[in-house]
Order: sequence, then C-alpha cells, then structure tokens
Amino acid sequence: MVYRYSWLAGIAALLLAFAGLNQLLRPTVTGPPWQPVVLAGAVLGIAITWAALSFRLHIGLAVAVNVLAMIVAVARIAAPDTTSLLLPTGDTFSEVGEQLSQAFSLIRHGLEPVIPLSGIVVILMVVMWTAGILLAWGLLRGHPYVALIPPLVMVLQFATMDRADTGAGRILLSLLLVAGCLLAVTLDQRDQTAGRMVRRGGWRPTAQSRLGGSAVVLIGLTIVGSLFGVATLKGAVPRDGVIDWRGRTGLTGDFYGSVSYNPFIGIQQSLVSNTNTPLFRARITGDLPADHIYFQLVTMEMYGGNQFFAQHPEVVPLNEQPWELAGYQFGGETATVVTDIVIDRLAQDWIPEAYAPVDVTADRTFLETLRVRRDDAALRLEGGLTLPGMSYTVESEVPILDPALLVATPDGQLSPSFQEAQDAAEPVPVPVEGSGRMTPPDVDRFLQLPDDLDPALEDLARDRTANLETAFEKGIALEAWFHSSAFRYSTDIQPGHAASELDAWLLDENSPNFHTGYCENFATAMAVLARMVGVPSRVVLGFTPGEPDPDNPGVVIVRDRNAHAWVELWIPGVGWVRFDPTPRGDGATPTTYTDVAGALGFDLTDYLDVPDPSFIPTLPGQARRPDQFDEGEDGPVSASDLLADSSGLDLPGWLTVTLPAAIIVGLLVLAIPTVKWRRKRRRLRRLEQGDVTAAWEEIVARLTDLGQPPDAALTPNELAAAIDPAMRPLASVYGRAVYGPEGGVNPAHVATARASFDHTAAVLTSRFGVGQRFLAWYRPGSLKTRRGTGTRSH
Repeated sequence: MVYRYSWLAGIAALLLAFAGLNQLLRPTVTGPPWQPVVLAGAVLGIAITWAALSFRLHIGLAVAVNVLAMIVAVARIAAPDTTSLLLPTGDTFSEVGEQLSQAFSLIRHGLEPVIPLSGIVVILMVVMWTAGILLAWGLLRGHPYVALIPPLVMVLQFATMDRADTGAGRILLSLLLVAGCLLAVTLDQRDQTAGRMVRRGGWRPTAQSRLGGSAVVLIGLTIVGSLFGVATLKGAVPRDGVIDWRGRTGLTGDFYGSVSYNPFIGIQQSLVSNTNTPLFRARITGDLPADHIYFQLVTMEMYGGNQFFAQHPEVVPLNEQPWELAGYQFGGETATVVTDIVIDRLAQDWIPEAYAPVDVTADRTFLETLRVRRDDAALRLEGGLTLPGMSYTVESEVPILDPALLVATPDGQLSPSFQEAQDAAEPVPVPVEGSGRMTPPDVDRFLQLPDDLDPALEDLARDRTANLETAFEKGIALEAWFHSSAFRYSTDIQPGHAASELDAWLLDENSPNFHTGYCENFATAMAVLARMVGVPSRVVLGFTPGEPDPDNPGVVIVRDRNAHAWVELWIPGVGWVRFDPTPRGDGATPTTYTDVAGALGFDLTDYLDVPDPSFIPTLPGQARRPDQFDEGEDGPVSASDLLADSSGLDLPGWLTVTLPAAIIVGLLVLAIPTVKWRRKRRRLRRLEQGDVTAAWEEIVARLTDLGQPPDAALTPNELAAAIDPAMRPLASVYGRAVYGPEGGVNPAHVATARASFDHTAAVLTSRFGVGQRFLAWYRPGSLKTRRGTGTRSH
C-alpha cells in the first residue's frame, strides 16, 4: 500500500518539529551547524529503512543496520578524536558517556535556547533518526498512525518546552498539520482500497469513508476555538508557570539564558543544593584579601512578580570596549584583584569572575567564544559550558566602599543618621564628593514593579525606611532588618505557589514560609522593597567568598554551598553597592552594614531612626535558631577528603537519569509477555490434566497473536481445514468435548488431541518467522479473547 498523502504529512510533521528545535537551541558558534546533523539523522533513518524493506530484509535486520549506523554517527559527532577508521573504540564510549551526562544535566536544568552541546545534538539526532525509521516502516508496512504520531508528539513536546510566546500562525499551522495527517490517512486508505479486493475481515470502503461535513465543521471549530482560547488565556498564566515543579531561575523573561547548573532553586523549593562539591578553585592576588571576594555570574534587573530575571542584556565580543558602560561603572575607589580560576565541577555558560573584569587571559579558543555583558561586565561563553580543568585569569577592579562618599545627602550635608552619630561624638568622616551620577542609565528598568503587588508591601517598605533620606541609609536599614531575629534562613521551606509569593512571605503570619527562606527569597524581598522607596536595585547571582584550600596556600575553593544571590543598590555619586540581606548562620554572607561599621568605628544602625528590629515579634515555633549549617555539618573538607569519600561504585550522571526510566520501560515491555506466559502455562497444565479444550484455546490464542484471529463464523472442523490438516484430530476431539455427551472423551481421545496439538504448534512455528513470533508476544489480541471463543457450532 502506497501512502502518498501520508508521506507528505509525515515529512511536514518532521520539518515542523525541526523548526521547533530552532527555538530551543542556540546557533553553533564553532564547528559545523547542528541543524544539518539533526536533519541527516531523519534522512538516514528513512533511507536505510526504506532500502532494507525494499530488499525484503526482515525488520529486525533493518533495525540492526540502523543501530550500527547510529553508533558510528554518534561516535563521530561526540568523540571524533577517539574513533579508529570511523569505528568507535573503548575510549569512545567513555567520552560519549561524559557528553551525554552534560547533555542530560542541561536538559534537566537548562532554559531555552540552550547551548548545542555535542551530547544534545547526539540525542536530537537519535530522536529524529528513530522518527524517520518509524515513518518509513509504518508507511511501507501499512501502519500509518505508527508513522505519523511520533513527529506530531515531537511537535507538541518542543512547543511545550519553548517558553517563548507562541504566535497564532504557529498554532494554526500545528492544528492544520494534525488535521492534515488525519485527512491524509483517510484519503490514502480510501484510494488504496477503492475498487480492489481485500482480504476477508479486512477494511472495506463504505459511503462513510470520506471526510463528512460534520467532521469538517468539528475540526474547524477545534482550530478556531484553540486559536482564540490560547490568545485569550495566555496572559492569565504567569511566565514562570503556576505549578511548583517548573524549575525557575533568574535567567528567564525575554532573555533566555542556558543554565546547566542552577544553584538557587531546583525542581521544588526544598531542593536547594548545599553540598561540599567543589565547583572551582581560584588563586587570588592583589589588593584585597580572598575572604572579601564575591564571584559574580550575572545580574537580574527585571521583576516579574515572583522572581527577578535578566532581559535583553547587551552581550558583545571582548574586542568591543569598554566592557562596562561608563554609566554603570563604580564611581569610587577600586582595588585591583587578579583571580586565576580553574573549573572543577561547575557546568555553566556565565563564568565566575570578581566584579568588575578589565582583562581576561586564556587560550585563544576560549577568548574567541567569550562575550561580555555591557551593564554589569558579566562574562559568558557563547556556544559552550565550563568544563573540568578549564582555566582562565581575570583581572578585576573591585569596588572599595569609602564611608566618606556615603555620609552626605545630594546637597552635600550630612544625612540625618550620620548627623546624629556626629552629635553623639562618633568619628564621622568629612563628606567627599562622588562621581556626580545620580541615577544609572535607563533607570526605569531598575525601578519597574508589577501593578498588581499588594499595597501593604509599599507600606511595609516605607515603615522600614521611615525618616531616612539617602539611598545608602535605606539600604542599611533594610539589610539590618532582614538580619534581625524576625527572619530565619532555611532551605527547608514548604513548596507551593501561594507560599512563594512575596506578599505572603513578608506579610502573612499564617503562611508556612513566613519570614523563612533562602538567599533568593531575601534578595528578591530586599530588591523589591528598595524599589518601593525609590532606590534602584538589581539581584546578583554568584558565589560567596570561598574557603582556603589547606593543600594549596593562596588558593580558595568555591563549593556548591557557596552559591548565592545578593542585592546591589544604586547609591547616587557612587554607583552599584552590594548589600547581602540573607542571614546565613555560617557567616558566609558578610553584610554591608558590618563592613561600614568596621571602617567607621561605630555601628550606623544604632542611629537609624526606624523601629528597632528586636521589637518585631517572631511567630510561635519560628524563634531564631541555628540554621542547617549549624546542624550536623562536618565543616570544610579538602579535595583529598572528597576523593576519599567517593570510594565504591560511582555511577555516571547520565546513568542515574536513564536507569529509572529504563527500568520503567522494561517493566512495561515485559508486562504483556508475562501475562501471556502465565496464561499459556495454565492452559498447558490443564491439558496435562486431560482438558482438551485448553489445547484448542492455546491454538486460538496463538493464531490471534500472530495476526490471524479465527473467524467466528467457522466451526472447529472448518477452522482446522483452513489452518492445516494436522489440526483436524484436535478439532474433532474438541467438538466431542464441547458439544458431545458428558464423558464422551476418553484417554485415547486426549492422547490424540495432544499429538494433534503438538503437530499443529510445530506447523505454526515453521510457517511464521522469528520476527512475527516475537511480535506475537506483544499483541494484546489474545488477552481480550474469552475462553473457548473463536469458532461457532453447527
């Protein structure tokens, strides 16, 4: 049967699925583009299967040829340097395993468009290759839905993974494709059967075979309703989703950053990493001690109602100067710091660096793929991730907070808090004039807030900064409040969309997470409250200062538990100043107000005219207590300790992801054959006990599973004549047992029936090939056949 229309529909579905991939993957920066490789997989799957079936090869052999070709292609794509004469070697499989491990990590944690890693390209090529095999086999062997459903599912899956807005044209095209596939199958089946003889019991065309008017109307209403429904309701769904298992991160919004390592929030809010896994090491030299160096990844300036994200950052090659636009640069004194960084377990496209880089030293390939963001000098690898052993050197100008730049109001007078401190004989420095810049460029980005926020949040922000005039004083007041006994740091918080909302977190004492959370909660809360009192803010993703490496003096180890989010506020005349509102119990998040107190010689919070945070009541059962870092942690460990603890069987990351899925698939694959085997065993046991009807039921079940179910209109003798003469004695004894008088079957009859059964089973085995008998174990037909059915009596 030739499915001309179905071929067109299937190829169109594959092309639409491929178009969806272009929304999920970035362009390839180095090497051949990923698009021809993925398309080649589909073409090879179709071509090899077509050729094999055209030469009348068994489908099992066709699959084997495809698998061998896949293995060669995968080896050449993921590990070309390890192959010998195009064939994989032992090193190839190890390299491919590492590539797939990175790919699965990116699939689990990434936000589209992701980087087209070799492992990602391999997976997509295999998926498209498999779809091509099913398309060719299904349409050449008369199973059109097996051919068309996989590409349609791929179209739906890729559209689901794509967080970008889906236009009406794309929705209409997808719906028309589904309707076109159904129409194509109908037309092909009608054309192939009209005016032709068909086997008895097969499909016959009727007057209803063409697509009726009611079906056309129904399809049309579905398409139109879907279009209007999506267009109407899409604005009601938050961009980060309404269900908590959706992995959320700062790199969302209209800028889609790939994040293979997300240190801030995982599949559920309670799954926040705090392990001792070493991410990278850094040798720090220069004018500042290592314990003062935060490592920046990227900043986020847009607030979507639940979390901050980066939107349309200007990312340019390193040869475009300046790296950080003048309007964003720090306006005070800076210290030169050089960090020699070696990547360990971190897999990330935004690379860690101390703010703000002025020079990078690395190999040429690394520098050619490196890009810099213009408003925060963040560095990003274009077309790749950081890998174990990757090294680079960054020279940075790290801001030094000079209190003399912070003590005055814009008119040059001491701010009220510093004036009160000076009246109390505190050593207040003489004000120094800053850069003169009052606001950052495009300041609205850093003050934007949704219109639907609870007005009580603004009342709270004004209450916490009452009587304070300068942005610096307001920042100190908010930071100190979050470090008061009213708040508790914990990663063990209750999941749930409502419990995550900012107003519930700050205002609702009945919320399960009231005043309790981790770094992203605190950073988000402080940044929003600062905007409500007119202070531009942004949230920074990165790492707190690392811990000294006991085996390498001058080197710090930055671990998974150092992953962090903090806040930067724009201080007029100075620029962006870091504040850290997260009250972690391990001391890894030094606050700005304590740093300033050390430089001033007194604590400014003693002179802030705001409510004393110590008077704010804590909820019953939520009293300040040591957080998880004080409960059972063993403290810092060296890299040698981690290696010692890793003894034993260490499964690769990709295996831990695929093994559970493989077990589930295996159980499903074995389910039908297991049930059939048990039924067959029971029937043979009955035959051993002299029940000849069991032999007949077994033959009927085998015929049904082999794709030739007995015609219910035939008598047992007629069926035996149609199958093989060897079955006639069994049919005769079966008829005697079922329709004859009670006790009409004696041991001789049973022996005759058993011999006929064995002979008939041997005939069926010789008549049907191995592949057909294998598929018979998975056809569910006999599972629905009732005992003794399949023939009629005369």
